[in-house]
Amino acid sequence: MTLATLFCRIPFPSVQGIADKAEAEKAATHVNGYVAGKIKNHRNRFGAFATLSMHETKQAGEELRRVVTKYGFYGALLNDIQHWVPMAMTCCIMISLKYDAFWKVVCELDVHIYIQPAAPQGSLYENLHLLVLVSNGVFDRFPKLQIIVGHLGEHIPFDIWRTHHWFEDVEKPRGMVAKKTLKEYFDQNLWITTPSHFSNETFNYCISQVDIHHACNWYDHKTEMGTVDKLKIVRENAKKLFKLKDYRDSETPLEIDHI
Repeated sequence: MTLATLFCRIPFPSVQGIADKAEAEKAATHVNGYVAGKIKNHRNRFGAFATLSMHETKQAGEELRRVVTKYGFYGALLNDIQHWVPMAMTCCIMISLKYDAFWKVVCELDVHIYIQPAAPQGSLYENLHLLVLVSNGVFDRFPKLQIIVGHLGEHIPFDIWRTHHWFEDVEKPRGMVAKKTLKEYFDQNLWITTPSHFSNETFNYCISQVDIHHACNWYDHKTEMGTVDKLKIVRENAKKLFKLKDYRDSETPLEIDHI
């Protein structure tokens, strides 16, 4: 890994695939404790995102606060759905204002949320969920909130012109509450990463549409760009985002031609 700090997390759907509230919350607490125990003696090499049940916002916020303050986790990785009853799901972390209580805790802790899409389920897709966060004014109510998305922004950068047009010329005149443009939210609140999308042409297009300071190459994928920009992408942006200081190889000179 170029960054030389590995972030541990549990693959989807994790506890968000557990429909029973009490069982999901118990599983999240267990998983977080297990991960913390595995990395506690190697914190110059490993970090972690919390696993959370999103059945109830108060409990999710309390568990996040616990693992951040007790274990030093860097935030949480959430799926874009939460199963509430067997074989069913809800877009629980995006739409209702009751989840503002959770975003408030995230901002108070000054940590970050990585949203990982579960397998496509019906009409629910992560890129729509992110746009719901924007269009419902979540980032206006919580301007410090930072959301990380993989797969080069879950396709949104490719549609940024059309989405901008639709928001500004159609939805805002109809009452959409978002105060800024989509591009401004990408520049201020959203971060894109490269997992499972290893195309230089695609990557270069995406960073032409969003702020290069909000893009991170999280895998050993060879990127084609200038030296300064490559340093930002492969290490410096992530160091700034997670406030990483003295970790293994944090100041090691990079062989730019090989990354």
